[in-house]
Amino acid sequence: MDTGLKYKPLAEEVSNAPKIENSEDFEEFIDSLVSRELSWHGGAMLMQNVLSCVYVEDILEHIFVQSGKGPMDWFLENFATGISSWKDVVYAYILGVIKSLNLGINILNDPTAIYQEEDIILNNAGYHFLDNTPTDKVIHVLKSALTWLKRQEASKGAKNRLELRMQFLHVMNNGTPSNLPNVTKALKIVREITPRAGQKYESAYTEGVQSRVTNTSPLRPLKSEQEAYKQLEEILQTAEEISATVPRLTKSTDLLSYFLAFSAKRPRPLPIARGLLKSIVSGTNGTIMSQSQIHWVTQDMKELTCSAPGTILETTNPQIKQALNMFLEQAALCYSDLITVMCQNRSRQRQNLAHCILSFDSLQVNAEQLETEVGSMSKQDTVQVNGTTVPGLPVSCWVYLRKLQIMIWAVFLGFELDIYKLWEYSRMYYYGNFLLDYLDDHLNRIQVYLEQKLQKNPRSQGLMNSQTYIQALQVESNALNQLCQAAMYLAIAFERANLIKLPPQTQATTSELLYGLRMKPFSSVGVPEKPSFEEFTQTTSAVKDPIENAKKYAHSCRMFIDNLSKMSQTNTELGLLKRSSVGMAISCSMLEKGSISSIELSRENYHWFFPVISKSTV
Repeated sequence: MDTGLKYKPLAEEVSNAPKIENSEDFEEFIDSLVSRELSWHGGAMLMQNVLSCVYVEDILEHIFVQSGKGPMDWFLENFATGISSWKDVVYAYILGVIKSLNLGINILNDPTAIYQEEDIILNNAGYHFLDNTPTDKVIHVLKSALTWLKRQEASKGAKNRLELRMQFLHVMNNGTPSNLPNVTKALKIVREITPRAGQKYESAYTEGVQSRVTNTSPLRPLKSEQEAYKQLEEILQTAEEISATVPRLTKSTDLLSYFLAFSAKRPRPLPIARGLLKSIVSGTNGTIMSQSQIHWVTQDMKELTCSAPGTILETTNPQIKQALNMFLEQAALCYSDLITVMCQNRSRQRQNLAHCILSFDSLQVNAEQLETEVGSMSKQDTVQVNGTTVPGLPVSCWVYLRKLQIMIWAVFLGFELDIYKLWEYSRMYYYGNFLLDYLDDHLNRIQVYLEQKLQKNPRSQGLMNSQTYIQALQVESNALNQLCQAAMYLAIAFERANLIKLPPQTQATTSELLYGLRMKPFSSVGVPEKPSFEEFTQTTSAVKDPIENAKKYAHSCRMFIDNLSKMSQTNTELGLLKRSSVGMAISCSMLEKGSISSIELSRENYHWFFPVISKSTV
């Protein structure tokens, strides 16, 4: 923070700033500005990067002073006679940067997906960022600048930088599939640009703006020019993928699968990428990609458990229809919340998944009540289980399936985010295994239901699609469960070898109390009810040879993944699961030989849900 001793009038700072007189100067200055813009996207405050440029502040001061006339009028007057100098071109480019910031702030100003001060700092220091200026007017100024550059026979690099800014403004302006050509063109240009690093224009960035506003944000390192363009390319790649993929998704299962894969991407998507995704799928009046939330949640039910003809979703009974609509409104909110959670950062995802668990648990109670009421008013949907006729309950089955998946996801995110202590690994993998067993049983029940419905409707494409999808979920559940058991037994083995120290037992921190605290997000769930601490200790105490069990399940998981890989496309996540299984098997062998005296948690190159406890390398 400047105390005031360094203060100089802005006009003097602009006058003393290094001049830009040719293509090389222009490229070097623009790249220094881009590095600061991308530093903002990485979490640094605007006053510490873009707003520290005296040229940027000069333009912003004029916008502020002339705001009564309309922010764009002043610029239009100055460019009316045409751009005639390199300084004009620089100011035109800065105008594009300011509008990019404005569009970015609009996208990021979604409190359901982006957390200010946590994901990114949106403080604009009280300046007008061309809020009410149409983007096409800014692009028109950039086109005028590009025309002048062409007359001056400027370098291709200089022209590319202006063209890239225009295309980036198109992308940020709408974020819709119609802008896919702009994204593709921007990607082509950014890959052609060779960043120019240099110190010539460092003096154009000062602490002057910080002497005129309050800034309590800690300093963050600036990105290099190479890093900035690489990150810009990543943003554009994500925008291209979103624009090309998401609008084509017509199935709810495909939409949720895409969001799940997006949320787990490495490296993590920047806030602007998550904001773009949220802005594309979330429309006004509670729509998702121009379709109502009720449409999507109904679609999800039909794709999973309600694909048989004649289910409650197709009822024409007015009384049943009224009860169904009330249920679907609640289900749509739960579905929408799940979509929103997957646009958040990973830490917030786990926190808000706990709320989703409660929502779906409440929804399950309502689903059971709905199907009970329907059963009393019409012929009940049934299924044969072990020779006994029982209610089919396809709607309740859908809610229970989604609830179990969310609970399992929340448990495993704790490992990825390093929330659990090493001595908690055995109990949390135990709980993960507990939930996966319930999921496997439930998927088997759904398969039985679908098979019996297929016997009556052998040509139903919806039933066949549901059966295929449930089979895929069974395969996934099987692989996760085997690795989960391997991890649980490995943690137990390290505990018994006294290599994982349990916390000291005091009256305030008994193992039972700590277990209860860790299980708190799941404690209010009625079905499946969380296992008590006594059940956990009884189960783990009964394990005779944890090392042998860990080796068995790790080997089984590896063989399962090898066979699965032969039948599917290359999958990064499958490869990481296999690495985790191999790593666990190696740890088992070393522990068995007694060659481990101290341990560490290895995460690199392993699946983020299954880090490996291994021999310490220190």
